[in-house]
Amino acid sequence: MSEAATIHQAFIRRLVHFRVLDPACGSGNFLYVALRALKDIEHRANLDAKRWGCRADFRASDPKAYWGSS
Repeated sequence: MSEAATIHQAFIRRLVHFRVLDPACGSGNFLYVALRALKDIEHRANLDAKRWGCRADFRASDPKAYWGSS
C-alpha cells in the first residue's frame, strides 16, 4: 500500500469516528450543516485520493454520528 493510501485511510478512519453533538437541538439545522461539512471534507479527501492514484470509492460519514437531545 502506498504512503498516500495509508494517509487517506487513516484520515477516513478519523472521519468515521468523528461525532457531533448539538445538546440544544432546536431546529436541527446545526446537525444538518455539520453533516454537510463533514461530507464535503470526505468528498474532498476522496477526490485527492483518486488524484494520487488511490482507491476511494466508499462513503464513510454516517448520519448516525450526529446526536441531538429531544
